[in-house]
Amino acid sequence: MPSTTPTIPTAHAVHASLSVLLWQSLYLPTGRDGYPAIAVVFDPGTRLGEQALKNRMNRVLDLTRAHWSGTYQKLGGYGGEPDGYLDFTDAIPVLFTTLDRIQESGPLAPVWWRCGHRQWEPWR
Repeated sequence: MPSTTPTIPTAHAVHASLSVLLWQSLYLPTGRDGYPAIAVVFDPGTRLGEQALKNRMNRVLDLTRAHWSGTYQKLGGYGGEPDGYLDFTDAIPVLFTTLDRIQESGPLAPVWWRCGHRQWEPWR
């Protein structure tokens, strides 16, 4: 009489036994803790003016703020003064650029605007 217990493929069984998140098994290590970055490339084309492009970027920035900004971890403090730090462990880096910038300087140049930073930066 055949067994009624389903068999799990070996590769799946090995993966299921490890405490590795699925995305970590699909992407190469980045050399930093946390999630891999999300890159958003805007293509203004000929229809979108400069102000409309800025408005669109700011809208995406606002909509993703909960994902890229750190969470404040409150600590005791000294003499009644509150103390703490921003924890970025669960934050997802979100980077913006435009197609024009990449075509002009290349993707490794400082053409990326990382959400929460105040300047154009290279990818790493």
